[in-house]
Amino acid sequence: MKKLFSIGLFLIIPLISLAQFNVGLKAGAGFTTSLFIQGNQTVELESINGRSFGVIMQYLAVRNAGVQVEVLRQTKGWQQLIPGVDGYYRVDMNSVDIPILSHFVLGKKDVRFIFTIGPHLSFTNSSDFETTFEDDVLFSQVFLYNDRIDNRFTYGLSAGMGLKYVKNKNVVQLEARFSNDFQNNVTDERLTYAQHQVFSVTLSYLYQIIK
Repeated sequence: MKKLFSIGLFLIIPLISLAQFNVGLKAGAGFTTSLFIQGNQTVELESINGRSFGVIMQYLAVRNAGVQVEVLRQTKGWQQLIPGVDGYYRVDMNSVDIPILSHFVLGKKDVRFIFTIGPHLSFTNSSDFETTFEDDVLFSQVFLYNDRIDNRFTYGLSAGMGLKYVKNKNVVQLEARFSNDFQNNVTDERLTYAQHQVFSVTLSYLYQIIK
């Protein structure tokens, strides 16, 4: 038992000495929409502008790999059109997203390439809609979001890449990311698939707490 404990310390202590912990703020913008499939056809949707901001934490157990966790306030939504008809139905949603990502770094100079991938959790805490459709027949063709019955908790996969600039204890990170939910966000028997998609570009500033 003592021998195993000694071996464990021998392996862990070098990792601790190399560990780096960064914490900071993150903000960005991009495009958000949903992918709706009705039968074998894709419903015509347009993307809307989205924003995000929050906190970001990185733990690098070794120089080039670690874990990145974020807590973000994110705007999501979509805009639905009806072919051949002027007008739209638009949904705006505010959610709290928690990406838990593997974080990989390539390079040793001040400017380094990064790649992130991992799951995310999302909770929608408010929503609103706007429409120009007044005809009941047209409105019946719209897929409505109702936060009382539709899924407010969703999960999915996020992946991104970008650059990070490291100088002394300061880290500036620029990242482009695509996120896709794996759970339907609209409960409608006409839809076989209804999931969020977000493309964003973000800028983060982090400070090295432990190095």
